[in-house]
Amino acid sequence: MEKTAPFWSHTVKALLLGSAVAVGGAFVLLLLCAALLALGMPDGFIPFFAHASVLIASLGGGLCVGFKRGEGGLLGGALLGLCVVLLHLAATLLFGEFSLSCLTFGALELMGAALGGIFGVNLRR
Repeated sequence: MEKTAPFWSHTVKALLLGSAVAVGGAFVLLLLCAALLALGMPDGFIPFFAHASVLIASLGGGLCVGFKRGEGGLLGGALLGLCVVLLHLAATLLFGEFSLSCLTFGALELMGAALGGIFGVNLRR
């Protein structure tokens, strides 16, 4: 039983760090996209930048989780992806309305975080 407590506490710390990196990264990237739109970029680029920002941010969060845990990158990244999807869904339901594009964002978040977790474990080795 002594081995499971540090494992879970280490995993939770890695997930919290990864979530902070993913949410903060998405915020910064979307802020950058908003600045580009304010400078005169056409509105047709909004979906591309929104999807790219979410994918890059979850990839960065997955990298942090995989690097911090050092093992089980796919599982850690997928857990992070699920946490980010739930945060995104909560924000969507709180401030907007649910649509099918939310599923696209959720899939990107899951895939990006899982891929980031795999890369993060391999960077540590």
